[in-house]
Amino acid sequence: MPDTNINTYDLPNYIGELFQKGRRPNATLQMVGGIGSWRPTKSTEFAVGQQYEVPSHAASRAALEGAAAPDHAGVTRSQVTNITQIFHEKVKVTYTKQAATQQNSGLNIGGERNPVEDELAFQTGVKLELIARNLNWVMLNQTYAKPATAATARKTRGLLEAITTNVVSASADGGTTPGALSLDLLDQVMGKMLDAGAIGDGENVITLANTTQMRKLNLLFRTDKQKVDAERFIGGIRVRTVYTTFGVMNFALEQDLPQGVLVVANFDAMQLAALETPGKGVLFREALAKTGSTDDYQIYGEIGLDHGPEWMHAKLTDLVTTFS
Repeated sequence: MPDTNINTYDLPNYIGELFQKGRRPNATLQMVGGIGSWRPTKSTEFAVGQQYEVPSHAASRAALEGAAAPDHAGVTRSQVTNITQIFHEKVKVTYTKQAATQQNSGLNIGGERNPVEDELAFQTGVKLELIARNLNWVMLNQTYAKPATAATARKTRGLLEAITTNVVSASADGGTTPGALSLDLLDQVMGKMLDAGAIGDGENVITLANTTQMRKLNLLFRTDKQKVDAERFIGGIRVRTVYTTFGVMNFALEQDLPQGVLVVANFDAMQLAALETPGKGVLFREALAKTGSTDDYQIYGEIGLDHGPEWMHAKLTDLVTTFS
């Protein structure tokens, strides 16, 4: 497709304070530290970690006096990996558009000016916000893809796909009929985390919910009169704390989650991994080949989610998304 919205006719200027319509936080991205917080990798595929399990000790292992040592059963380790994916956008503005900063459309009042003095910087900032929004969505929802050739895009594994151990369904019939959020379901989720060896509570173990389940959480804890601790902020995101059967539970709004799902994310186990382009960095803007009276740039970066051991997180699925 040809480039669009690059000239003075397609990008009119206006006077008045500038607002971003539909503005919302990228909660998960902000709480892991933002795009500027990442660990370096020298490969498109990177190790999330490796894990092992201590043999079962359900039965007594009492030994006889003077007996020979029992047979050895070696404990194996397994590795978990993820992959970086490419975030790639273009910015293009004509020379005229960059120069005509006060050629205004719409209502014009003497003495007032167009607040966008640098169109190239404005368009670059919008594309960076688009990348941040996409990355936030990817960290939660992306389906993993490790292609054999460059003909298919690499896709990092999101948290919803990664979580396989600590999964609780609110549905009583295997997912056909959604179930209502309840304190018992939350206890089940936290109980599974504890059984798996995860940290069930703590300042950085945060339950993420979209608008519907956030309303239900607030209604649930208001109705059951659970003690609510003082609110705090992590990466600019409001986090609230309540006390449950297995300790504290923190929760925060995450608008990129599906409405019928809750995710309990251990942010101590999560971070971004990034492939740094030599001499350029992780997420950078560079000029493209000159072909006319426009400035053409690309913004490029390769970033993936290091979600840590999947059993350190949990998810509650098949929740009712309507209010009676």
